[in-house]
Amino acid sequence: MTTNIQINPLTLRFPEELERIFIDDYFKKSLNQVRFALLLVLFILAISGILDQWTSPDFRAKALFFRYGFLFPVTLAFLMFTFSRFLPMSYYGISIYLKSGV
Repeated sequence: MTTNIQINPLTLRFPEELERIFIDDYFKKSLNQVRFALLLVLFILAISGILDQWTSPDFRAKALFFRYGFLFPVTLAFLMFTFSRFLPMSYYGISIYLKSGV
């Protein structure tokens, strides 16, 4: 079964109606992976905060403040936001945050 669907050669997008269907389907299928990634980031932040005590005792206070005062709450807020009805509008913002190498 072969269908003839025109794809924009520059943007690699489907026609508008089909693109909307694809994006909605992709969003629904990848939401659990995003939540798992956020949980994994929280776990890694917690573990690396414990390791800061041995690896950088000189900068421990600053590292702990940055890790637990900024990164951990922001990541936790993103995780909680994935259960919000407003998520589809900000899904790409969370995706960029995760890809930034937190």
